[in-house]
Amino acid sequence: MSYNTVMSVADGIIMAADRRSCHFVEKVDGIIYSTAQSNTVKKLFLIGDNIGIGTGGYTAPMLDIHLEHLSRDATFKNPMEAAQNILDYFNINEKNKKNPVEIFVTGYDKSKQYEKSKYFPGTTNYLNPIPETYYINTAENEISLWQNYGFVYRGCNSHFDTYKDKINSIIKKSNNYYTLQDAVDVSKFAFDISRKIDRYFYFVDNMSIDMDMIVITPYEAKWLIKRELEA
Repeated sequence: MSYNTVMSVADGIIMAADRRSCHFVEKVDGIIYSTAQSNTVKKLFLIGDNIGIGTGGYTAPMLDIHLEHLSRDATFKNPMEAAQNILDYFNINEKNKKNPVEIFVTGYDKSKQYEKSKYFPGTTNYLNPIPETYYINTAENEISLWQNYGFVYRGCNSHFDTYKDKINSIIKKSNNYYTLQDAVDVSKFAFDISRKIDRYFYFVDNMSIDMDMIVITPYEAKWLIKRELEA
C-alpha cells in the first residue's frame, strides 16, 4: 500500500510518501493480511527546482527507471508538462500497462515565477505563483488538476478524511493561514494517524515506520527527509 500526500500553502508545497511495498494475501475468513516486501521503495522524485512526483500502486519498473532519469537530467516549465511526459512514456511501453499506477505531479510554472501584486499596483511587491497539483490515472489515461492550495492524498489515508476536510475548509478561506512548517507537521500527523489506525484497528501494517519528504517553493526544491543506503 502506498501513502502519498501533498499540502500546498502560500509559501510552498510539502510532498510526503512512505517507503513500504506490500504483498496482499486474502485469508479464508475474508480478512486481508499484508506482508511487507520492502521498506526501502522510492516513491518520491524531485525534478529540477520546481517539480515533485509521488508514485503509488504497483509501480512498473520501467516507469521507475524513467522517473529516475527525469530526476537526474530533465527540466520542465510546469507540472502539467511533466505529467504529460510521464503519461506518454507509460503509454508507449507495453510492460507498464500491466501495472496501472496513480501519480501526483506538483510544483510551480516557471514561466509565472514572479507576478506583480494586484494589491500593490506600481510597486515592487510580488505575489508567489500559484502551486499546481496534477493527478495521473494511467488506468483511465487521464491527467486532472486536483488542487492549487490545500491538502490531498492517496493510499491508506481514509482515516484522515475528517481532518483533511477541516484543513481544506480553513485554507479555502485563506491560503495564508498555514505556514510551510505547519504543512510539514500536518503531513507527519497524517502519516502517523493513518499508520496507527491501520495497525491497531485493522491489524495490518501497510506503511513503513518512516517517510520521505520534499519541499518545493517558487524559488527552490529540496529533500527534507530522504532515505539513504545503509551498510
